[in-house]
Amino acid sequence: MSDSAMVAPREDSDSAVGQEAAGGAAGEKAVDRYRTWVGDHRVSAALLAGLVATHLATVVGYFMPGIGLPQLDWNRINGAIYTPKASPDVQFLSGGIFHYVDGIVFTSPTPTPASSATTSAGS
Repeated sequence: MSDSAMVAPREDSDSAVGQEAAGGAAGEKAVDRYRTWVGDHRVSAALLAGLVATHLATVVGYFMPGIGLPQLDWNRINGAIYTPKASPDVQFLSGGIFHYVDGIVFTSPTPTPASSATTSAGS
């Protein structure tokens, strides 16, 4: 077998990645279900987006030394601010709670009511 040979995916495969990459009907249905869920649960979707964004920022802060920058340990920083006289473990925990609450509140996009979006688009 040569080095440039490629193996084609099986047609009976139920891999979502393969179906999504091929633009299959299952991938499109999943996207449609997600969009429907977001449309039906705007506040929950906004809070989920805020949680994911906050978590990504938190993880990136821990990996900053890998690119030569100082570590941003938001949990300990917030814990030192909010509970300065507590033990380091309590500071980490309370700082994490405050960090995630702040991140979700200030990162979550404000959902717009469907009626006002329709009204502003129509005028």
